[in-house]
Amino acid sequence: MQVYKGGAAGLNSVLFIGKNYRVKAVNHNGKLEAKVQPLHKGEGRLDTFLNKIPFVRGLWSIVKAMMNVYKQLVLAFAALLLVGKALPGGQAGSSVLLTEKEWLFSVAMIAIAGLVIRFTSISKYHAAEHMVAHCEDKNLPLTYENVANQPRVHPRCGTNLVVFIVFNTILLSFFMESMLLNMLIAWSIGYEMFRMKRSRLKPFYKLGSFLQHYCFTSEPEEKHLNIAIESMNTLKSVEA
Repeated sequence: MQVYKGGAAGLNSVLFIGKNYRVKAVNHNGKLEAKVQPLHKGEGRLDTFLNKIPFVRGLWSIVKAMMNVYKQLVLAFAALLLVGKALPGGQAGSSVLLTEKEWLFSVAMIAIAGLVIRFTSISKYHAAEHMVAHCEDKNLPLTYENVANQPRVHPRCGTNLVVFIVFNTILLSFFMESMLLNMLIAWSIGYEMFRMKRSRLKPFYKLGSFLQHYCFTSEPEEKHLNIAIESMNTLKSVEA
C-alpha cells in the first residue's frame, strides 16, 4: 500500500506527505535531519473527503499546493499567467484575450521560475523526490542503487498540472471575461484532466515531461538522493 500522498522539494530539503504526517528531510550544514510533523486534526480526513468530489478537489488542490515548498514558486508564476488581466498593461474586466504585453510578461515570469529552479539545488532535490516516488510506486526497497536507477520525470508532478491549467485558461479566455472565474474553472477542469488516464492525454504529458526534464529537474547527486530516501523512510516508519 502506497504510504505517501504527495511530495515537494526545497532548496535543501525533500518533503513527503502521508495520511497522518508530513516529513521533511533537511540538509542542515551537511547533516541530514528528518523533521516529523503531524497533520492538523481533521486535515487528513478532510483531504480524503474533498478528494472524492469532482471539480471541488481541484480547488482544494490550490490550498494544498500553497502548503508545499518549491511548488509555491512554480504555481505563483503560473498564477500570474492565469490572472494576466491584473498584470501591467491589462485592465480588469476588459475583453477576454490577454494582450501581447501580458503574454510576454507572463511567459518571462515562468521562464525565470524555471531558471531559478533549474540552476539551484532545488532541481536536484526535485529529481530525487521523483526518483524515490518511482521506487515506492514500484514497491522496490528504498536502497540507493534502486533509487538511482529511476527516472527523474514523474507523471504526477505538479508541472503536468500547470500544463493542463494553462491550456484550459487559454481555451476559456475566448469565452469568459472574468479572469478570476476563468482561473478557478481552469484549475478545476485541469485537475480532473490530471487525474484521467495518461494514455488519453499523451501530448500534454509529453510537454510536461519535457518541462520537468529540462526546466525543473537536474541529475541529483548521492546527497540529494539520500535526503529523499530518508524523508520517505521516516514517513513510512511514523505511518506504520
